[in-house]
Amino acid sequence: MKRLLIMCVMVFAILAFIPTTISYAADDDGLCAEMNVEACNIDEIVEDQIIKDGSRVINTVSDYTTFTDLMNGVLQFYVRLDATFLYDGSSATCIANGASYNILNSNWQCCSLTSSRTGNYARADFDFVYTPTGTHVTGYIWMSCTPNGVINKG
Repeated sequence: MKRLLIMCVMVFAILAFIPTTISYAADDDGLCAEMNVEACNIDEIVEDQIIKDGSRVINTVSDYTTFTDLMNGVLQFYVRLDATFLYDGSSATCIANGASYNILNSNWQCCSLTSSRTGNYARADFDFVYTPTGTHVTGYIWMSCTPNGVINKG
C-alpha cells in the first residue's frame, strides 16, 4: 500500500511540473493557435511574432496605452491597458488584455478598474476619487487592431 501511495505521489509531482500552454481560438474559423501570452513590459512592445498554420501565416502584436491625470502639471495617477492581438491579413482578434494603475499622490483612490475585450477591441474603464474634495475622474481607454496588425489607441 505504501508503494502504491508513493508511486501516486511521484506521478502527481511529475505531472505538476510539466509546462502547459494556453490555446486560443480565433473567430470560430477552426484555427487554434497555441501560445503562452505574457503582459508586456512598460518599456518594450512585442510585434510580429509569426505562427504558421499550414499555408496560413498568423501574426501576433502586443502593445499598451495609458491615461494620465495631471494636477498643476504634476502626475497624479495613470491607468494602463495592455493587449495582445492575432491578425492574418483578413481578420484580427484580441486574445489577451489587462488593466493596471499606479497612484503617485496618496490623496487619490481607485474606486473601480475593469478591462474587457470583444473581437479586435480591448477596453479599460476606470473611476478614481480625489479624497480631499470627493471629485471623481472617470473614463476609459481602448485599443483595436486592423487585419494587417495596425494598432489604434484612444
